[in-house]
Amino acid sequence: MNVVYLEYEEAKRKYQRAVNNLNELTDKKELLFLKTQPKGISYDKDKVQGSGDGNVLESYVISLEELEPKIKYARRLVNDRQRVLELAKINLTKSEEIDDVIYVKRYFERKKVRKISLEISYSEVQIYRILGQIRRSREK
Repeated sequence: MNVVYLEYEEAKRKYQRAVNNLNELTDKKELLFLKTQPKGISYDKDKVQGSGDGNVLESYVISLEELEPKIKYARRLVNDRQRVLELAKINLTKSEEIDDVIYVKRYFERKKVRKISLEISYSEVQIYRILGQIRRSREK
């Protein structure tokens, strides 16, 4: 019994990890940019000549040059993972394995167990049993 929904679930997890990684890198880029923005004047400190922000822009550019290749790679990875996920979904919808058919009807088409039961001529109890197996395997 070779169920395809497990491959789909794995592809979905990897895609989500890639998206999370891209979000983290984008957040770092945003924080770098925010460090370059002017700040308010603090009147509770002693007045000192010179600005302490002399190298902020320079360090921003250096950090950005280090971060940009990582962001580009993360974007490519997200796009690749998305293609793999789409292919896994296509394979899953074409599968004739009963677990895959029930998975597609329940999670993609959002059908009720009663409706699935009528469509595939399985009892509701059997469909609930299969959905329980699917749920347990998804949690692993």
